Amino acid sequence: MLIYLISYIGSTIFAAICLWVAAKISAIDGSFADMAIISAISALFTLIPYVGAICSSVVMFVLLCKRTNADFWPDAVLMVIVSKVIGLIGVLYISKYFNFEPIIGL
Repeated sequence: MLIYLISYIGSTIFAAICLWVAAKISAIDGSFADMAIISAISALFTLIPYVGAICSSVVMFVLLCKRTNADFWPDAVLMVIVSKVIGLIGVLYISKYFNFEPIIGL
């Protein structure tokens, strides 16, 4: 159970950093605290069996549009896709060093 908590916290922090960097690159107003809140709420929806990844992406889209000045296309869509892909690669990369099965569906 502890490994799931560590995985959740790590993926949330990593996703928040990715979202914040993407926001700064695309000149979107949003603080790191906003990105941390968005990624934490989105990561909670990831824990839903079978449909968690889809629900998480939809929640991240909606929260990005509400909490920042991001347009749905291309800003929010690209931020979510890049964040999810980088998060998945990061978790898979880290998991091979700790010999545990990662939670797929970031």
